[in-house]
Amino acid sequence: MHTSGNPENHDGPKDTRRCRLACRVGRHTDRCSRPALPGWPVPVAADRYIRAGTGERLAVKRTRYIFSAITWFGSLWVLFPLAVLIAWTHSRRSSLRTSAFVPLSLLLATGLAYMTKLVVERPRPDIFSAAILLPEDWSFPSAHTMQVTAFLLAILFLSKDKCFISTATGAALIILLVGTSRLYLQVHFPTDVIFGIIAAIGCVMAARQLTVEQRNNS
Repeated sequence: MHTSGNPENHDGPKDTRRCRLACRVGRHTDRCSRPALPGWPVPVAADRYIRAGTGERLAVKRTRYIFSAITWFGSLWVLFPLAVLIAWTHSRRSSLRTSAFVPLSLLLATGLAYMTKLVVERPRPDIFSAAILLPEDWSFPSAHTMQVTAFLLAILFLSKDKCFISTATGAALIILLVGTSRLYLQVHFPTDVIFGIIAAIGCVMAARQLTVEQRNNS
């Protein structure tokens, strides 16, 4: 009887899917455990856990296409022309400084997002294969989430509709969908999205001080 010198041949069948996931998580941890800044967890344990859970849903192609379309709502190519259009519309009934509020909020969010990426240098997720081509820049923070949050929040500040609650609910839903799409498509960690929302709020408040508040004080 032929016997192999490798004892692993007698272990029986393995759960290959689980083993493959464990190997990927191990490689990801080795690659990303080096902090780009002192004390910076890249990535944190909660990120890896959530990424492993959402990765199982990539098999549904129809859902993938839906989220690929939703993620465009956070793209600068879509939001900036809309911001310029809103500014032009407001310039006809308000000052130039006030009409620049929405574009300035968007540009501040974009600038802060990409400067933070260069400082933190957090790699993109690789626990699972991405559903779309991975962007060439760094992962932290999510620029799409920052941009759509800043854009919609600035519009809410200018909004004087009687249906403010329904408008705010719709804006929050769009932000949630864009953030979720970045996770589902495997291009961001959860903390990238969370920080993007928080940072975008700060950008809008800064833009408000430079535009709307300055006009009120003058």
